Amino acid sequence: MKKIFVLLVCIGMVAGLCVGGFMMFAQTASNEKNSESRTDPSPKYSTRESVYADANPDLDEKEIRKRVALDLDKAPYVNASEVSDPNDPAVLVNAYHTISDSYEPEDLDVISVEEDGMIALRKEAADAYRQLEEAARADNVDLHIANGYLPADAVHSTYEQLVKENGESVANQVFADAPYSDYRTGLGADIYIGSAENRQNIAQDPGYAWLVDHLYEYGYIIRYEQDKSVYTLMGAQPWHIRYVGKEAAKAMHDDSLCLEEYSIR
Repeated sequence: MKKIFVLLVCIGMVAGLCVGGFMMFAQTASNEKNSESRTDPSPKYSTRESVYADANPDLDEKEIRKRVALDLDKAPYVNASEVSDPNDPAVLVNAYHTISDSYEPEDLDVISVEEDGMIALRKEAADAYRQLEEAARADNVDLHIANGYLPADAVHSTYEQLVKENGESVANQVFADAPYSDYRTGLGADIYIGSAENRQNIAQDPGYAWLVDHLYEYGYIIRYEQDKSVYTLMGAQPWHIRYVGKEAAKAMHDDSLCLEEYSIR
């Protein structure tokens, strides 16, 4: 009986040691984990995001990340890089993404011949525009195209004139110089409803609501919207549409994205 009692005592001691050892190990591991989390936290922002967040304390985390992804923490124009594929229907050309002065679309399709020259877009965009215009007319919206593809020299000449008349900062809000111009893609166009003189006031035309509702069905978007100017760096231009392809246009329409936002989705 004495042997059995001693054996039970020994078993109890061993079990106690095991439990105690486990508790000590668990406590040590927990302390190490807590220590690691205190000494090596995952950074909330990258270095660029952190700098931009400090300079813009009113913006939330999502907006900070978006703007830095769009390079808005950098000075425009001087920090631009050339696009890799200017033939992509959804190519982004802006103050941070340039198109070569030597680029000229190989598939330009003439839509209209005017007194001051021809209006042309890349074939895919031209075909889509014709379908858009036909659908608009069927719904009593008298849609017309005013400008399409513009070569580098024509863009630069117009830009220089605007700078001379209004100053560089104003010019950059309404018409980008050749390397940064959407007109160079052969996918952007200016439109008007009814009379050409009404182009600047197109958004006030009753038919404009139809246009906004149906553009994406033909692969087009309004390129420069007022509430997206912080991303596009351009003033509102309700008359400037841009072909991006049906899939991209629908995604932008459904999620209320501009081309810049779509490029980093």
